[in-house]
Parts: sequence; structure tokens; C-alpha cells
Amino acid sequence: MESTQSRQHNFIIVGGGAAGRLLAARLSLVPDWAVMLLEAGGEVNFLQDIPSHATRLQSTAADRVYRTGKVEIILPWDDV
Repeated sequence: MESTQSRQHNFIIVGGGAAGRLLAARLSLVPDWAVMLLEAGGEVNFLQDIPSHATRLQSTAADRVYRTGKVEIILPWDDV
């Protein structure tokens, strides 16, 4: 098996979510193309598959302690 450090890739897809996996699968159907799929996630907690447990996983490593700030949205028709 060839090392990924010495191999060149035609496509590098960042994000192994539904769209990233689908794109990687489709691109890899072409035999001459090399595709690399990168994902930052670690081991999946079984609670992540249960929608009712979503609030229990907030501010934990499961959501990467992601925080958002206030975003001001300016719409073009607001100035009229």
C-alpha cells in the first residue's frame, strides 16, 4: 500500500459529513483519480445518534465546544 505522504491526490475533500462522503464516493468512481477525504472528528459517542440527547452533548467534545456570536444581518430593503 502506498503512503499517503508520497501520493498525489486529484481532489482533497475537507469534511466527512453527508455531502463530503457523497462527493468523495462519486469522484472515486473514476479509476484515474485519487481522492483524499479529511475529517476532524474522533470516535463517535453512541448518544450522538439519538436526537433527544442533543442537549446533553452541548459544550462537550462532541460538538467541539463550538460557540457562535451575535451576527447582524443587513438586508437590502432595510435602507428603503
